[in-house]
Amino acid sequence: MQSMDNYQADLQLSQHHRERIESNPNILYWYKSLFQRQMQLIGLNSQSRVLELGSGSSMLKTFYPQVMTSDILELPHIDLVLDAHRLPDHKELVERPVDAIVMTNTVHHLKDPMLFLESAKSILKKNGSICFTEPYFSVLSSLIYYVFYPLHREPIQLFEKSLKIDDYKGPLTSAHMAAPYRMIFDKNNLKKVQQFYKVESTEHFTGLSYFMTGGANNYFSFPEKLYKTIFAWDKKMAQAVPKLHSSFFTTVLRNPS
Repeated sequence: MQSMDNYQADLQLSQHHRERIESNPNILYWYKSLFQRQMQLIGLNSQSRVLELGSGSSMLKTFYPQVMTSDILELPHIDLVLDAHRLPDHKELVERPVDAIVMTNTVHHLKDPMLFLESAKSILKKNGSICFTEPYFSVLSSLIYYVFYPLHREPIQLFEKSLKIDDYKGPLTSAHMAAPYRMIFDKNNLKKVQQFYKVESTEHFTGLSYFMTGGANNYFSFPEKLYKTIFAWDKKMAQAVPKLHSSFFTTVLRNPS
């Protein structure tokens, strides 16, 4: 159960992260590049009805104004306040289903990712898609995540079999960082996902360049021109040798019914 203290702390942290991201040109470039690819994968056009879940610190709507934003936290820039586990409760979405749901670093904060997938079918059109980007555990990223865990402070739990967060305290307070990775790259969990959706694609996105932005907390800065040059190389490396170099992956799930 989420306490009011945790709710307020998560609310403030989400606003803090958003302000830091807005002021960091390198992390904005990283997100813009990722969002562009996500929109390509879902086939965004002028008629698309797209819902972003976990929009608290996201800048997606800045680049794609037609996207509906949502979060469990009641923030001033959010279009809809909702719980991703209880999507059938939102009649306006059930009555007018969406073409796509987009999520960035959101799934690993969900109390029960599989319950979310089941819930999402109620608001997705037939052949609609869920596109999410989450941490990938390569040799490089595993080293970074574990070394810098004291700064990041999100539980990694790479070898935890359950995808659920048992001691859930709040949307940012709680995390199971490896849950999305295990959901897609563990055969047994993947079979459960495939009971609901067709896995249309999974691809890798960057290795070092997110960390080089200083993250949402702006731990350090990096020259913009040099950053963009390294970003292009880094993106290619993540795609070429993901098990060694990738730090994020993007999966698209298609709703067959």
